[in-house]
Amino acid sequence: MKNNSAPCDPSIHNITNFLASSVHDMKNSVNMLIYSLEKVLASVEATQLSAHTELMQVSHEAKRINNHLCQSALKIVHLTASNNIQIFCKVILF
Repeated sequence: MKNNSAPCDPSIHNITNFLASSVHDMKNSVNMLIYSLEKVLASVEATQLSAHTELMQVSHEAKRINNHLCQSALKIVHLTASNNIQIFCKVILF
């Protein structure tokens, strides 16, 4: 069986590693924010904190961002595994 995949450009792997590392770092930072927000929200009654509703909204949005970052990381892994990352990087870079 003939292998139709093109040889992988080393610069593509550098970009892939950079993207994956950046997404992972952002995800970790967002997780720390979520943890801190939930700790504050759990420590006080809603009536004691005037910004309770706003902090609940921020917590919700942070969780949504975290989910999107997880999905992005999985897409990067999938694209890398399927060798479509070269196409993805060409679209981004050129």
